[in-house]
Amino acid sequence: MNSTHTASIIYHHGDSPTMHSAVAIVLFLAVVQVRTDPPTGCVYIENVAYRRFLFPGNYHNLYNRNVNYDNWERLSKSSKNWSLESFEKAFLIHSTEIELAPMYLYAQKSLQLDKDRGQVFTSAMFYNPRSLQWKIDKLRNGYYTIRNEESKEYLYAAERKYDVSYGCQQDGNNQSAIYCWTIGTVCTWKGKTSPELGFEFQWAITSC
Repeated sequence: MNSTHTASIIYHHGDSPTMHSAVAIVLFLAVVQVRTDPPTGCVYIENVAYRRFLFPGNYHNLYNRNVNYDNWERLSKSSKNWSLESFEKAFLIHSTEIELAPMYLYAQKSLQLDKDRGQVFTSAMFYNPRSLQWKIDKLRNGYYTIRNEESKEYLYAAERKYDVSYGCQQDGNNQSAIYCWTIGTVCTWKGKTSPELGFEFQWAITSC
């Protein structure tokens, strides 16, 4: 939703039309657009707390991939690109990585990381369409919250103690040294207490 502010130019005796043209241009360029919906199409989804990006991780099983967050530099272009589609009053989010079929972000109600944290996957197979629908609301600070339409649980970047191992490689300066790293885990909040929607629950959504 965009709102546009316009201004009228009033000429006074002795004023320069050139001056008024310049003022009009400045006012036109200063138009404020207030956008409540996130951009659609190709987007990056960055967690505000950790400044790391959402991406589909390793396969959890034959049909589902885990969802994680990691540094921009370690992610391939295709892995950090998502497609955001408007659907009725919600949004669908799917990975742009090459798969046999689009793999949509969804919340799995039957699987939990623990009693407070639900698991999130991407998958091309699902049984409840509402599990892959997300309500995205813009906060006053310009960031977004993402809430699953079925579970009513918010997407969030779990604390670093839930990180998982992801890969290892040789140190470029020391071939005998092996460097390994971990990636963050993305969940939905299932806790009995309502989340305060801190930065772990806030996401920057920007066009690719």
